[in-house]
Amino acid sequence: MKKLKKALACVLALCIAASAASAFSFAVSAAQSVGSLFISEVCFNPNYEALSSKVVSNNDYFEFVEIKNVGSSAIDMSDLTLNYSKEGASSSTWYKDSVVFDSENTKTMNPGDVWVIGVYTIATPVLGLGYSTDSELKNYWNAFNKYYGVTTYASKRALAVASPSKQESWLSGSTSLPNSGTNGALRFVSAAGTLATVSYAPDTYSQDGYALQNEYTGSSLNILGISGPTPGTVNYSQLPSSRPAASGTSVNLVSLNVCYDINGVTPANGSASDYSVEKREKRVTDWLSRTSADIICLSEISAPWWSSINSVLTSRGFALSGNYSCYGMTDGAAHERATDSYNPVFYNREKYTKIDEGHFWLLESTPSVGNKICNWVLLKNNSDSTVFCLFNTHLSANDSGSSTNFTARYNETERLGSQISSTLSGLGSKYKSVPYIVSGDFNINEQSPLYRELLKVTKTSDQKFIARNSATKATFNNWGNYTESNGTVIDFVLGSNGVDCSTYNTVNVTGSDGYLASDHAAVIVNLAVNASSSGGSNSGFEIPDFDFSSILGWIKTIINIIKAIITFVREITSSTQG
Repeated sequence: MKKLKKALACVLALCIAASAASAFSFAVSAAQSVGSLFISEVCFNPNYEALSSKVVSNNDYFEFVEIKNVGSSAIDMSDLTLNYSKEGASSSTWYKDSVVFDSENTKTMNPGDVWVIGVYTIATPVLGLGYSTDSELKNYWNAFNKYYGVTTYASKRALAVASPSKQESWLSGSTSLPNSGTNGALRFVSAAGTLATVSYAPDTYSQDGYALQNEYTGSSLNILGISGPTPGTVNYSQLPSSRPAASGTSVNLVSLNVCYDINGVTPANGSASDYSVEKREKRVTDWLSRTSADIICLSEISAPWWSSINSVLTSRGFALSGNYSCYGMTDGAAHERATDSYNPVFYNREKYTKIDEGHFWLLESTPSVGNKICNWVLLKNNSDSTVFCLFNTHLSANDSGSSTNFTARYNETERLGSQISSTLSGLGSKYKSVPYIVSGDFNINEQSPLYRELLKVTKTSDQKFIARNSATKATFNNWGNYTESNGTVIDFVLGSNGVDCSTYNTVNVTGSDGYLASDHAAVIVNLAVNASSSGGSNSGFEIPDFDFSSILGWIKTIINIIKAIITFVREITSSTQG
């Protein structure tokens, strides 16, 4: 009996120890951990576009800062403030926003948590946006979520509110985060001190209006860019610094909009006569002959471009995929000759075999004036039989900035997504889980809400942001009138699960005469395609950091409890037998 009591005491002691360990672990977690807060994203001047009531019409309504707890302990955020300066991190003048929490927020940021800090500086609430009550606060976040097409949960968000007096002075009543100059700086401060500080150069990145820090060290944002403002959805496992080398069948691809006509634009270098189709065709074909690409995706190949491009590339070992009937060459639709609908794909016929191909129109099921086309081709690598599908398209331009053109692009985007899904479903009966690539000129800025919609409906990731080596140059140069830093990025190469990216670059195509071949840069990517791989997904979920030391501690505790139970059973058996 004494042995039995001893065994019971042992089990009880272990249970108490386990409870104490748990309580101690909680106490440590609740302690303030200065230096563990990481400012991962800053969106200081988000772009807007109007489509009915989907988004608002002001660039300053939905600024935000995204933060992450990269430490192993929780951070008390109850007395948090957001500070910012136009003069850099060493400035003596900092403006302070108080932080307002939803009632559902515990004000504790756990290890691995990603929070979105909205920045609200509108003196007069608009669109029902307010912050004086919990209900009004939820109205703000509902509008915020609608704008970005995301879900930010109450437990992982807070609103930094600027005072009206500050708006009327420095901020002019419209904006908060520094969006001009060369020394923008932010910091988060609590009673424990400065939790995180970061600086950035708004003028350099004002076209995109956001920045991403890709390292957990230092006080400056290492500008990598980000696939549009994506509050709360950055997948850190996709950053170049934390991903293994891309694996799979190598696909070297070039995507280029050649621009069918200079269309009255005054080039920065030379005269309009230097940019005739005949002269630019030679620049394009000469440049393409020097690339290592085994797949070439082109857009705006109008009828005057067709003969030369086709003959040159096919003579150099490429085969054609794509419907060119939109020029009236085969079906008599002569009205399409003046449009830029054709988006051919040329592939190295020694490396690939075409299994299937097709096309679909983006606004209607049949050709019509202004209707954009998407050509697709199913290719098999001749060396290892890897099969993948490639979609090449071109969405409507937004030349006038009107909501009508935005609506057209929105409708085209939705149809693109549905038709890609339909095409893959048709192939699925024979080829299951086919990875796919979507390339082209989408006429959508990375910071537009429509960009997130594009990724969502096509179920892809922008390969620029999962590449191990990535450039952040503009893809639209407007005939040399834009620089790489103030131009826009509207050409993308997107990939599904099973598509990964080693390198991503953009290059302005010029001829030996020094003149540009197009108002677009070429997008050059080295992809890895593997149907069995998950590749770069667009899951929209944060992958948390795990505190493995805590997990190991719990495992040891459980093992000790099991050992105690075994000892207890043995003691019972021994007592019974005795």
